[in-house]
Amino acid sequence: MSESDPVSVAVQQIREVQPGVRLDSLVQQLDADQLAVYEEVIAGSTYKDASEATGVGRSTIFYWLRVDPYFKAAINAWKAEQNEAANARLTRMTDKAVSNVEKALDSGDAKLSYHFLKDRDLLAKQKEGAVDPAVVRQQIIAEFVAQSAIAGGRALSNLLTEAGLSPDQQRHLLTEALAPLQLEDRR
Repeated sequence: MSESDPVSVAVQQIREVQPGVRLDSLVQQLDADQLAVYEEVIAGSTYKDASEATGVGRSTIFYWLRVDPYFKAAINAWKAEQNEAANARLTRMTDKAVSNVEKALDSGDAKLSYHFLKDRDLLAKQKEGAVDPAVVRQQIIAEFVAQSAIAGGRALSNLLTEAGLSPDQQRHLLTEALAPLQLEDRR
């Protein structure tokens, strides 16, 4: 990747982090606006409501979630904490639900308890976001690289245009370059 390629430019915008940042120090890494949004979110606000309450644009909040590992890790840590608390409560209720499933199965009506478990995603594994900013930074970089692979055709076309090739020359070049791969696919 060159320094001017879109992925490199995007990766350069991602905030640098020091490895091994502890969860309790994540919030200390946030600036005043980020802290205000974070506090709104952990108080139960949506990103839209947090945006309105703090005066920070929603696009800025989503930008932070895309490129600031500390902000995203702090939000992920809060979500993980909420999930852990909810799962603890649900675990206590699960025993009752399982007993109800057992009773319902004995009586022939398993729908209610089954739906209770299903609606609370107890039948599916939850995936939690990373809370280590260094890991979050690597995930952000990986997302940019993956997105660049999708947009790679446009980037290649732009690069070939900058090199002075016409659209016909580009097609001819790509056809010649891909021809050996197409022969292998036919075998």
